[in-house]
Amino acid sequence: MEVNKITMEEAEVTHEREEVPQLQLHEHPLIPFTRFEYGRCEGCSSSYDDHHAVASLKKFYIYGGYRCNELGCDKVLFHKECAKPLQEINHSSHPDHPLKLIIQDSQPSTCFCGKKFKVGYSCTICDFKLDLECARRQEPLFLPVNSYGHEHQLKLVTEPSVGTKWKTCKVCQIYVNKTVPSHYRCQQCEDYAIHMDCVCFSPEGYHTSHPQHPLKSLKCQVPDYADEKCLLCGTKFDKQHHQIHHCDVCNFSICRACINNPPPVDLECLTTHEHRLHLFPRRMDFTCNACGTLGDRSPYICHQCNFMIHRECIGLPRVININRHDHRISYTPRLGHGEWKCKVCRKKVDGFYGAYSCSKCPPFAVHSKCATRKDVWDMVEREGTP
Repeated sequence: MEVNKITMEEAEVTHEREEVPQLQLHEHPLIPFTRFEYGRCEGCSSSYDDHHAVASLKKFYIYGGYRCNELGCDKVLFHKECAKPLQEINHSSHPDHPLKLIIQDSQPSTCFCGKKFKVGYSCTICDFKLDLECARRQEPLFLPVNSYGHEHQLKLVTEPSVGTKWKTCKVCQIYVNKTVPSHYRCQQCEDYAIHMDCVCFSPEGYHTSHPQHPLKSLKCQVPDYADEKCLLCGTKFDKQHHQIHHCDVCNFSICRACINNPPPVDLECLTTHEHRLHLFPRRMDFTCNACGTLGDRSPYICHQCNFMIHRECIGLPRVININRHDHRISYTPRLGHGEWKCKVCRKKVDGFYGAYSCSKCPPFAVHSKCATRKDVWDMVEREGTP
């Protein structure tokens, strides 16, 4: 069967409640999810650098990807495009030949960016390899004149530059490793280079959650008047999350992860709410309708009714098992009038917010947050299973 040669951007993964055909990416079938999961993608985040292996352990929010629903595999998450990688792609970093999907079970391959990987792409003609993270991006071979204030054209380096002098990246001021070909270099100025990752996050640009003004990239420079946390996900700006993207007109700051993987500005999740939900990106105190607890930033709201929800509460599992009860319990948008007491924390449950209850034991109720704790829930969704 002939495989269509298309770019990663042209690939679409639907949200049907069907299992992903097994591609040896994981030992169990994968199912789609519609909630925000905090973790690491087992596809593109499996790449690592010998000197920076800890970077591959960083966790970020993944929305609308695929997960394993087997017991003990709750940490297995994939981006949509990483769960169903194309068998063959064309990529701007290697325009001469198509790249074919490879899965390395034992010995990892090395991407042209210098990171090692187990799932990625390879050219069958040249010794050129690409991990899933780089395959998702389409870097140009050249940056035009006056890019980053430089008077010459910059070229993407795809081979190690052994024998040349070490250079300092003109964006982040950190050394460019001459043995790792993941940077742009000026062919005329020997000391001018920029990391490929720094090019992806330009000094100034617009973001879907803040289209009014461009965001400026600041490195370890949180303004005195600004919040020390990302407005969208709440990540604290520190040594690990040091890249800040800031609008000084609106005092709007977000982290690099939200630049790279922006949350949807609107979404539909009928298991959570009957209407479409819209991101409201600002600092504000609110009570989440799905769990009854307070939030302080960027809820998703319904324009048709007075409904607000934490991003983490979107797509809460419908039917689950917990270790505090013999029967399965189900999520309900509201319990209604009554004296409800959580069977986990023993505190009052407000019947006008979302919670879990047992259909066989009417008085049984659990807070949404308590029911989905990792020490209470087995992390398996039971809806539709015997």
